[in-house]
Amino acid sequence: MRAMADTAKGTRERLTLGEAAKELGWFPLLYAQIVGGPSVLSLLEMTFDDFRLIAILQWIVDGYNRITAVMARMIEPLFTPAIDWTNVQFGWQLMLNPHWRPLFLLTMVLITSLVRTAMLDGKGSRAVIGGVGAGVGALLGSILAGLVPTNISWTTQGFIAVLPLAGTVFFLSLLRSFADLARGNLHTLIKTFISTPLLIVLLSYICGGLIATLNSVSVSTSGTGVLGFASLVLCIGIGSLFFGFAKSARFGVLLGLSILGGYITAGLIISVDAVVKSLS
Repeated sequence: MRAMADTAKGTRERLTLGEAAKELGWFPLLYAQIVGGPSVLSLLEMTFDDFRLIAILQWIVDGYNRITAVMARMIEPLFTPAIDWTNVQFGWQLMLNPHWRPLFLLTMVLITSLVRTAMLDGKGSRAVIGGVGAGVGALLGSILAGLVPTNISWTTQGFIAVLPLAGTVFFLSLLRSFADLARGNLHTLIKTFISTPLLIVLLSYICGGLIATLNSVSVSTSGTGVLGFASLVLCIGIGSLFFGFAKSARFGVLLGLSILGGYITAGLIISVDAVVKSLS
C-alpha cells in the first residue's frame, strides 16, 4: 500500500508541458516571448552582418532596438563617469558597446523565471529580494561585458559570454552570505565562498567550449562571444527542462519552459522569414 501511495504521489507531481505552462502563469511566458525572443534576434543581428528579416518581421527587432536605446539613455550615464575615470587612470580606451542591452535583458528572462518558480514554491519574499539582487548583478555583469569589443579574438570574447551570468551568480551568493551571516551559519557561509568561484569558473569553461565550437564551424569571430552567451542560456533552458522531466522535478520543468519561451518565439519568427523568402 505504501509503495502504491508513493507511486501515486510521484505521478501527481509529474508535470506535462500544458500543466507547467498553466502553473507558471501568463506573465513569465509572455515576458520570455516579448523580451527573450527579440533579444535572441538582436544578438543574431549583431553576430551576422547579413542577418535581416523581411520587412514585416524586421520591425520587431527594430522596435526592440529602439526600446533598448531608451533604456540605455537612462542607465548608461550612471556608468559613464566610472568608465571615463578608468580610461584616464590606465590610459585605456574603454567604450560601452550596445551588445550589453540584449545580454542584460536575456539574463533577466532567466532571473524572472527563477523568481516566479521560487514564488510558486512559497518563497515569495526571498524570491523578490533574490531577484532584485540578481538583477543588479546581471546589470553590472552585462555592463562589463559591454566594455569588451566584439571585433577582438574569439578567446577574449569569452568574457562577453560569462560576465552577465557570473554577475548574477555572484550577487545571489552575496545575498545568501549575508543571510547566513545573520543566522550565524558560518558553515554554509564558507561553502558559499568556496562554491561561488568554482561555479563561475565552470561557467567560464562552458562558455569557452561553446565559443570554441562556434569558431570551429566558421562562425564570424566578430560575434562568437555574443552568440556563446545566447547558446549558454539556451543550454540552461534545455538542461532544466530535460532534468525536470527526467527526475519529475517541478522546478526544472517550470524553469526550463519559461527560459525556452524566447527561443521558441525567435525560432518561429526565423522559420516564417525563411518560408516567405523561399516563396518570393
